[in-house]
Amino acid sequence: MSTFFKDLFFSLTSRLGLPQDRAVILMYHSVSDWKHFTTVSPQNFERQMAYIVAKKIPVISLLELVRRLKAKEPLGGAIAITFDDGYRDNFTAAYPILKKYNFPATVFIETDLIGESYDDVPHMTTGEMQQMSDLIEFGAHTKSHPKLAELSAAEAREEIVGSKKILEEILHTPCTLFACPFGNYNQETLSLLRDARFEAAVTVKEGTVGLASDPLELPRVSIDSSTTFAQFKGKLSTAIDVYQSLKIWK
Repeated sequence: MSTFFKDLFFSLTSRLGLPQDRAVILMYHSVSDWKHFTTVSPQNFERQMAYIVAKKIPVISLLELVRRLKAKEPLGGAIAITFDDGYRDNFTAAYPILKKYNFPATVFIETDLIGESYDDVPHMTTGEMQQMSDLIEFGAHTKSHPKLAELSAAEAREEIVGSKKILEEILHTPCTLFACPFGNYNQETLSLLRDARFEAAVTVKEGTVGLASDPLELPRVSIDSSTTFAQFKGKLSTAIDVYQSLKIWK
C-alpha cells in the first residue's frame, strides 16, 4: 500500500478510537536524526507525544498494563511506550521529552552493548540507565541480540537468563519484562521465559492488546521513520487491527 493510501486509510479509520478494554504498546528504537528506517527524529517524537497529551490518552507503564491484563481489569484505552536495543539517544533525546510530559516508558536492553557502540551508534551506559530509572523501567533484550528460535536451548537460556541477571545487578531491581530480538521466538523460547520468571514479553506482531492477549506474546505497534503523522494518529486506535486483517486477506 502506497504512503498516500496508507495515510488515507488511517485518517478515515482513526476515529474508531481505542475502547476501554484495549491498549496499544508503541515500539520505538532510536530517536535521533540518524538516517535509518528504525529512527524517529526528535521533532517527530515530540509532536507525537504532544498529540497524545492533546487527545488526553492515558499513558501507563508496561508493568501496569501487564498488571491490569493479568487482573482482568479494563486496560483503559491506554498507551504504553517501549524502546528496543538501548541506544544512547533514548537517554539524550527521548528521555527529556518523556520527562517533560511525565510519560513512563520501557527500554529493552541488549546487555552486551551497554556503554558500547555498534556501527558507530552509541548505546547508553549503566550510569545513564540509572539516571533514567526514576521514570523508565528496563527490560531484557538478550545479551547479543540473536534470533532465539535458531539457538539451542542452552544458548537461548544463556541469552535470556544472562541478560536478566546483568540488568538486575545494574539496577538493583527485578527484571520481569522481555523483548524478543527481531520478534523471533518459538514455544521453547516461551518456556524459557516462564522458567526465568518473566511476567511478560513483547513481540513485533502488530495490533492492539486485549484482555485475551497472552502476556508472553504481546503485540506492539511500530513507529519508525516511515510513519507519517496521519499514520501515527491512526495507529493509536483499533484501526491497526483492521489494517492487519486487510493485509492477511490481501
